[in-house]
Amino acid sequence: MNGPEDEASGAGPEVVACAECGTDNPAETTFCTQCGVKLVARRKNVGRGRRRKAGDAAQRSRTRQEFGRIKQTVLTVRSIFWACAALAAGWLGLWHFFAAAEGLELTSTVGMVITVLLWGQLVLLIAGAIYVLRAPLVWTTIGACYWSLNTVVVVLAAGGMPGPMDVAQAFVAVAFWFGVAQAARVQRFMAEDPSLQLVRKRLAPEQRVVGGVGDDVRARRKRERRSAWRGRLRVLGMAAVVLLVAGFAIYKVTRPTPVDATVQTFGKRWSLHDVDGVCSLFDTGATGSLASSLREELEQRGWSAALPPLGDAQVETRGDRAVVRWPLGKSEVLTRFVRSRDVWQLDHIALPPVDAPAPDDAVAAFVAAWEGAGTDALVDSFRPASRERVGGSLRRMLERREWHEQRPALGARDVGPVRAGRCRVLFTIEHDELRVNFEYWHPRWYVVGVALPRS
Repeated sequence: MNGPEDEASGAGPEVVACAECGTDNPAETTFCTQCGVKLVARRKNVGRGRRRKAGDAAQRSRTRQEFGRIKQTVLTVRSIFWACAALAAGWLGLWHFFAAAEGLELTSTVGMVITVLLWGQLVLLIAGAIYVLRAPLVWTTIGACYWSLNTVVVVLAAGGMPGPMDVAQAFVAVAFWFGVAQAARVQRFMAEDPSLQLVRKRLAPEQRVVGGVGDDVRARRKRERRSAWRGRLRVLGMAAVVLLVAGFAIYKVTRPTPVDATVQTFGKRWSLHDVDGVCSLFDTGATGSLASSLREELEQRGWSAALPPLGDAQVETRGDRAVVRWPLGKSEVLTRFVRSRDVWQLDHIALPPVDAPAPDDAVAAFVAAWEGAGTDALVDSFRPASRERVGGSLRRMLERREWHEQRPALGARDVGPVRAGRCRVLFTIEHDELRVNFEYWHPRWYVVGVALPRS
């Protein structure tokens, strides 16, 4: 039996008062020992308290399991931060190497801006890798915002379809945004239960029990870590394969059309003596000004009917322009192609210089026509294409000076050098000079211009 001292100190057994008669009954009693009323209410309250305690323990267990599952997301975010920091360090090293190779001054405005941005990026990523375990939500959000802004700026600066690196940056940004929600849950669990930590503290050697529960827990955690790393490697491998396939597909779709097909078309049409086909490669078509100029140059060289064979093409591509050199004997044919809307078009053709003989026979024929009667022989010395226009103009000028039947005798002559199939000859006439321009059009020289004396 319990004495008064035990009852006063509260050390006695727990009792339940009967609601009917007020008699104290032991806690394990079902019916009142005095009146026989069933003690239901008290036992219900006791069971409810026990169920509440059991429910809290189950909830804590579920919280710990959920925390152990989603905290791997934060650790993955830290790994991404470290990987991006290594990439940023590589970009920084490449920038310094490029600046040293090109002789760029890092103290200039552009060099200083680029250097500060690269160093700032490196510091930000290293800080994120270090502090993301302390404030997961804050640093995961910073990483998501940074990579999203970086991706948008790079794509806008490129001004075209995104490349493989742009796709990789977008993938990193999406991964960060997916990690923001999990980081928020991790931080909420850590705030509700301070015993939950992302990084487990190591026990002191004197606190460890060999072969105890701690060793079993550590072994289990090692197995979990190995399993988690294998899962990450599988995910990273799948992501790498997806990025490679996506990058290759984007490169195939967005890569510029090579100029080789157009160069081969030009060489084939040239070898088939298809002048109209060659002229159709111009952006203005076969009837434009460039095509007309090419036809005149071919006619001047006597190549209208048969084009000379070309050697193997030597292609030099620079962005949207390509220069192609075609060996032709001791000279070459230079062509330039320009890409417009992924279509390469012929922009310019530089033919070799005109191989013209000495104009002595043409000069002698002009002197004979000048000293003869009438103007028909003089007009016939002009090119057929310009004979009516230029020859008619000369006839009218001679008629105004009354030289249409008889003209002053020509004196000494000065034949200039032949350049690009053109030659100027100066004749002395009545204390003045007569200038005559000759031009070679295969197979002979023609008069293309006559400048009479001023008086």
